[in-house]
Amino acid sequence: MGEGKSLMNMVKTAFFPVMIYYFVHQISAMLLLSFVSGIPMKQGGMDGSLLTIVAKMSAMVIGGMAVYSYYQKEKRLGEETGKEPKEETRFGFFNAILVAVTGAAFSLGLNYLFTITGLTESSAGYSQVAKEQFSYALVPALLFYGVASPMVEELVFRGVVYNSLRRNLGISPAILGSALLFGAIHGNIVQMLYGTIMGVVMAVLYEKYGKLSAPIIFHGMANAAIYLCTYLF
Repeated sequence: MGEGKSLMNMVKTAFFPVMIYYFVHQISAMLLLSFVSGIPMKQGGMDGSLLTIVAKMSAMVIGGMAVYSYYQKEKRLGEETGKEPKEETRFGFFNAILVAVTGAAFSLGLNYLFTITGLTESSAGYSQVAKEQFSYALVPALLFYGVASPMVEELVFRGVVYNSLRRNLGISPAILGSALLFGAIHGNIVQMLYGTIMGVVMAVLYEKYGKLSAPIIFHGMANAAIYLCTYLF
């Protein structure tokens, strides 16, 4: 009976919020994209691609807001039970820079590995996503992929999912479980594998520093580095 309650609690506190996030995010994106599609392509100096990425960014933020209360609840439960990541190493300016540089280097290295093995070229799904991502202007794309996306996704997958799994199962299952779930939402084999590997590293960073800002910075710099290198070179 205890195991059954624990399983139900995990579903309720870890997986249900992801479903809420995904549902709200997708519905918001559908409505906002439908709205901007009706606006003339040149409206106040903004073209269609800018309106599109603003709509997508807004939808992601709305999705994150929908599960923010779950993050607050997990933090409170973690404090009450003593089962939350502690600040083992002070996350100051130097550590933030180190995490940022590591995020950029790690993502570029992983991306290079996928490229030389032919994995990126063999995935039609990845090629389609990449083509869409790099169709946007540089600055709004960096704001989306380097700021909004990392903040929201880390709130969901480390702030909610990782904390819930850690509280119910322990550190190692939480690292693996949150990483697998993070990878699974990306939809194609390349991004699923990339997301899972990155998810493990970001969960470890969260556990090490006890601050959600650590995986957010790592995630943001990883995305920005890949986008900049591909966009410019």
